[in-house]
Amino acid sequence: MTDPDRPLELALRLADAAGCAAEQVHALHALHARQWTLEDLTRGEDKSIGQIASAKREIDASNSRRHRLIDQIDGHGLNAASAHRLYSETVGELIDRLLILELKQHALRRREDTAAVDESAELNRHLAELVNELVADLAAGRAKLPPRFGVKVYQQQRDVGAAA
Repeated sequence: MTDPDRPLELALRLADAAGCAAEQVHALHALHARQWTLEDLTRGEDKSIGQIASAKREIDASNSRRHRLIDQIDGHGLNAASAHRLYSETVGELIDRLLILELKQHALRRREDTAAVDESAELNRHLAELVNELVADLAAGRAKLPPRFGVKVYQQQRDVGAAA
């Protein structure tokens, strides 16, 4: 039995309402799970600098794939000409956020951190209400979503000879 207000189920329902394939959501979910594993590897005290560097490179590649998946999810041109209800994130960004919450809740339950589980449940309820409204607004052509801007900006070492 599935919980319709579980973050993963909300993400799948939102994807369906936006005309996105469930496979994209599952791929993004798997990518997040792998990335969490990689990040855990970078925190191990017994890891060599080479192992940490390798994991960090894989994390960067994973983040790049993550942004491409979000862009694919958002590639359905959902804004209607008469849309008037503003939303602060795209469908793909909200799905991404829900999937991260799903993984956090799983980790908190595994750690038996009941206070944090309760706090995350409050956020989950808020996001469930938001998804319900967005699904209705998408169906009615009322949702005005922002443009996707998923550019990752890394700190660049400044060229000593370059002008300021």
